[in-house]
Amino acid sequence: MFVLGVLLSLIKDVLDMIKYERVKLVIDKFDVEKTYERLTGIDKSKIEVIQKSKGETEIPVAAASIIAKRAFETSVDELNKKYHINLRSQTPEDIDPKILPFVAKIHFRNVKKYIH
Repeated sequence: MFVLGVLLSLIKDVLDMIKYERVKLVIDKFDVEKTYERLTGIDKSKIEVIQKSKGETEIPVAAASIIAKRAFETSVDELNKKYHINLRSQTPEDIDPKILPFVAKIHFRNVKKYIH
């Protein structure tokens, strides 16, 4: 969800920087209502927002997905170095509960039960 928020923020920033008469914005369908909430402040009369399942069939969505995946993998590498762990192979129960909030989504049920 964090990534979606960042991407929508970037979309807003790009739209503020360019001149356009009409824009087609294709977003991989995730949470329709929250996506529209996050687009608050954008003039939707000039933007056609399309949320579709399998959005990666659209080249711009596929490209954004690749960029997001790279950013995610880089972040995991940085966390692994910083906390001397391997997030790709460890489960929440293997990780020190003191650092779990910094390396995991603590609202997930399988993580929440290991936070003291």
